[in-house]
Amino acid sequence: MYTSAMIMHWLENNIIRSHVTSDGDPSYTGGIIIIDPDRSVLHAEDLYIGRADLVFHLIKTTALPVKCTIICSGDKAELTDENIPGGFTVIFTKMDVIPLYNKLQSRIHAFFRWEQDLQKSLGSDSIQNIAEVSALFMKEASVTILNAGYKALASSSSPEIKDQDVAEISQNGYLSYESVQELMHTDKYRHDREKDRIYFRSKSGYDVIVFPIRFKNTVVARFCVTSAEPSLDSYLEELGAIACEYVSQFLLSSRGTEYNINAGFSTLVSDLIECRLTDQDELQERLKLLPLAYRKYYHVVVVAFPSLTNDPNEELFSARKPENQKESIPWNYIIGRLEQIFPFSNSTVYHDQIIMLVRKDKYRERMQVPLDQLTELLAGYDAYAAIGNYSKFLTALPQLYNQTRLTLHLGIALRNNPQQRVFFYEDFSIYQFIEMTASQIQQKYRTSNMVYLCHPALISLLRYDKKNKTNLTEVLYVYLKNERNATLTARQLFIHRNTMLYKINKIEELTGEDLNNPTLRERLLLSYHILEYIEKYMKEDVLFLKRNPPDPKSSS
Repeated sequence: MYTSAMIMHWLENNIIRSHVTSDGDPSYTGGIIIIDPDRSVLHAEDLYIGRADLVFHLIKTTALPVKCTIICSGDKAELTDENIPGGFTVIFTKMDVIPLYNKLQSRIHAFFRWEQDLQKSLGSDSIQNIAEVSALFMKEASVTILNAGYKALASSSSPEIKDQDVAEISQNGYLSYESVQELMHTDKYRHDREKDRIYFRSKSGYDVIVFPIRFKNTVVARFCVTSAEPSLDSYLEELGAIACEYVSQFLLSSRGTEYNINAGFSTLVSDLIECRLTDQDELQERLKLLPLAYRKYYHVVVVAFPSLTNDPNEELFSARKPENQKESIPWNYIIGRLEQIFPFSNSTVYHDQIIMLVRKDKYRERMQVPLDQLTELLAGYDAYAAIGNYSKFLTALPQLYNQTRLTLHLGIALRNNPQQRVFFYEDFSIYQFIEMTASQIQQKYRTSNMVYLCHPALISLLRYDKKNKTNLTEVLYVYLKNERNATLTARQLFIHRNTMLYKINKIEELTGEDLNNPTLRERLLLSYHILEYIEKYMKEDVLFLKRNPPDPKSSS
């Protein structure tokens, strides 16, 4: 669909004057028709060309029942704004009818071919292809596609544009927070809420228009057009709006799963995890081609969908949804939102799980995560996220990835709050040691019975609780976890401090152990975690295992 703004741009300096209807900018889907003196009925979807005197004659002698646009060859002084019928757009040009027809026919044909190329680009797996096709018809501009966190997904720059923001995106792969804030607070920044478009003047003096791409009223990406001309005209704005529609279709479609995934980065991650890439020289050469978002240290983040996995070794979730469940997940939207939460990151999809390498700014600080935003996003798609350990070596990725994925297993099984969807490796690292111990016991002794690793005092206390319906095991754990702070423990258990001290004395009496022994305290805490692992993760009864010891012959 082309508009009168496009027509006026294509005719450039050949326009003498114009009368544009006040009913809004008309658009056309039909062809070009040279006016026939005998034609009295015109159709709004077509564009008409004729001599100015013939147009004047038709307007004087014929009732024209529909709105339409007419391009005149020559001028006719008698055709003024007052005597041109309402709803009509009339453009007067210097060109003769035939050259005018040929010029418009050529430009409109090129425009329709551009739209067809955009349509075909939706079948591509690369958003970069769409960006390049978009820019082909906008030679006066640079096109940039950013995600919600201002990270570059694709771009196609005009050599005529020497813009600092475009250069920053090209060099770093994203627009920094400082640059975003500077742009948003410039005097030239304007948000047209009716059209949902943002206009501003860049630091280098170029006019820019930003088309937000939304999913459920949330911005998931931005389509940006930077004009090489002194000002951004309506022609370029309308082309940008058309291209943005195709970009939006691609980003929000299921076939665009990897819209923001650099193919080189995706291959790098899978090669590292599957240990196909171990040579340092090869790794360094491949890194030269990849603009990674982190500087020195990175965290691994894994997002998993419980009932969706193609990993044959994945035992996290037993239930599986139909095969078409993958297509029902808006991957692009989820990845865009994740990269808004983790703006300095690289993402890929591996065995139907989203893997992110997220920049860690300070070595000793725990990564700050907006848990409310992340939990809300995950809950909407029945997903879970694990925040893994960190490293500065990419060769450590296989270990970090497996640790993080195991954190998901353990977190879901051992969580106390059923609403919890985000798990940190450090909170479950002790259980990973227990998991490795369990694997060793299974391999060496051919049994999964780990109860004999627990301190006998804790087993006897657990048996007492089962029989008398008390909670001494929990009291002991909270007391030891709080480093024997009686006041804090009583507050967390919602009991009086004297009641809590009575329970501690009772525990020492029943077990015959002195909790002043630091080695004992460490052993009891570890034993408690082993009990949790057995009951919640392995889903076995500790006391049943105690009554049924493993057959010694099974280890022979």
